[in-house]
Amino acid sequence: MLNMIMNENQRKFISDKLGTLGNIAAGALIFGQFFSKESFSFPSFVLGFVFLSTCYLTGHIILKGGDE
Repeated sequence: MLNMIMNENQRKFISDKLGTLGNIAAGALIFGQFFSKESFSFPSFVLGFVFLSTCYLTGHIILKGGDE
C-alpha cells in the first residue's frame, strides 16, 4: 500500500530519518546514562531500547513498501 502513497526516494528518506531518530534516542536514553552523575535508570534504558527498536522496525517496513 505504501508503494501507491510514496515513491522509492521518499521511502528511503523517511527510513533514513527514522534510523537517525532511533540513534539519537539510544544516545540520549541508553548511552547518556553512563556519562551522567545520576544513578542508572532501568525504565529509561528500556524506553530507549523500545524507541530505538520501534524506529528501526518502522523504517524497515517503510523502506520495503509496507508489503511485509
